[in-house]
Amino acid sequence: MISAKNSSDDVIKGLKYKCNDYVTKPFEKSELLARINTQVKLRQMVNHQARHRMAVEVLQRILPPASAKRIIDGVYDDFENYREVTIVTCVLEGLDLNDPPGATASLNKYFNELDNGLKERKALLKMESCDDSYSFICGLSPENAADHTVESLDFARTMIGVAAATDTGLRVRVGVHTIKGMLGGLIRTLCPSEEVEEARHAAVRGVPGCIHLTQEARESYERQKAPLCDKPPLTSVTDERLRVTEDIEQADISVEGSIKPPRAV
Repeated sequence: MISAKNSSDDVIKGLKYKCNDYVTKPFEKSELLARINTQVKLRQMVNHQARHRMAVEVLQRILPPASAKRIIDGVYDDFENYREVTIVTCVLEGLDLNDPPGATASLNKYFNELDNGLKERKALLKMESCDDSYSFICGLSPENAADHTVESLDFARTMIGVAAATDTGLRVRVGVHTIKGMLGGLIRTLCPSEEVEEARHAAVRGVPGCIHLTQEARESYERQKAPLCDKPPLTSVTDERLRVTEDIEQADISVEGSIKPPRAV
């Protein structure tokens, strides 16, 4: 605010209208520039703090608490310790669309059970979606960088088991995709829309009640399960289900790594 008036009432009126400072005439050019420079720096500082606060909120919303805290504290080397994460998406079918309340209740019950299961597995992070699919990502924390695909497949079995236990005819197709070559990882991890679509395509083209892996996910699983052969992870279904799934994958993976429609056998 630059004013020829210097009464208290005029100053208060100017400040009331969001002015940050005032200079009355006659004024010195150097003083005016100094006051402007001070206000510009103050505004830049306020904007920087606001951007930092927003960034912190975003990190805390989309990353596991431990990973978000490390980034906020300035620790970035952890993300160089791994090069992959695994994304799992399940597509639902078998809902009675002629009974919308019943279909909604079935979805809510199924999703609530999966949410409760995820709470017990700190390595898995739910990914929000605007449709009736359910997705999660594994491998964002360095603690589970070595077996993220194995962990993902273990819960993928749970997703199928929970659906099979319902009496509403709900069926799910599960797609699994592994992001390779993270290059430090953080930017692609925050925006994995294409990778989510890869997992979804694997599920859509697959068989109900089975887990379908892209070529990247299959290769990652083969690498990770070798050190675990002496201590196989606990699963909610038998190993026969996984072997059957692997046989389907071996027969129906296309050159690009996505899943072809299953052949009749």
